[in-house]
Amino acid sequence: GGSGGTRSVALGGGGDDDSAAGEGRPVSLWALYAWALQQHPILVKAATSCVFFAFSDVFSQLVVERRPVTDLRRTARLAAVGLFLHGPSCHFWYGLLDALFPGTSPAQIAAKIAVDQLFYAPLVITVFFFIAGAGQGL
Repeated sequence: GGSGGTRSVALGGGGDDDSAAGEGRPVSLWALYAWALQQHPILVKAATSCVFFAFSDVFSQLVVERRPVTDLRRTARLAAVGLFLHGPSCHFWYGLLDALFPGTSPAQIAAKIAVDQLFYAPLVITVFFFIAGAGQGL
C-alpha cells in the first residue's frame, strides 16, 4: 500500500506485512537486496556483477599476484565487463534457459547446464578475454 505516490515495502520480518518497514525494525541488507532485485532485476544484476568483478580483480592483484599497488584501470575495465556484459547478459540468458527447459528435474537441470556450457560460456569467456587482452595492448 501507500499514499501520495509513495509505496510501502515489506522489508522487515520476512512476511508480506507492508508495515514491517515502518515499524522501526532494522532491515537486513539481504532483504533490501532482494527487494531491489525484484523491483529492478537487470540493474541490480548488472551492479552486482560490477561489484564482484571489481572485488575479484583487486583480490587477484593483491593476494594472488602479490602486486604492491593495484592497477585501477584494469579493475575499472573488468568492473565494466561485469556491469555491461555479464550482469545483463546473464539475466536474459538464464531467463531463456528457464523458458526452454522449465522446471527443476535432474534432466532439465542437465539440459540447462549442457546448453549453457556449449553456447553461452564459450562466448562470454571469449569476449571477456578479448576485453581483458585489449587493455594489455593485444
